[in-house]
Amino acid sequence: MASAIGSQAHSFKLEVRPSSRGCWVMTKPLISIRFNGEAKEVAMGTTVAELLVISGIRTRLVAVEVNLEIVAHEEHAAHQVQAGDTIEVVTLVGGG
Repeated sequence: MASAIGSQAHSFKLEVRPSSRGCWVMTKPLISIRFNGEAKEVAMGTTVAELLVISGIRTRLVAVEVNLEIVAHEEHAAHQVQAGDTIEVVTLVGGG
């Protein structure tokens, strides 16, 4: 279950789920982003590095662009995505 909070420009969703004990627990608020052209919801505070891992992308040979600006590989672990961000990931492919 998720509920919207805030104005249209700064809204986010708060995810609430049942626990194994039968009571409800609140998880991190969810924010909406665009990831490789598709709408995606992630937890507030998610870093670029975490986004790559949860998306199943090997992080070694990728270039990441957030809102048309390249995020250096050494900044992936510290760069938090924000609501409304557009993230594009390009992987290197070898061949001949």
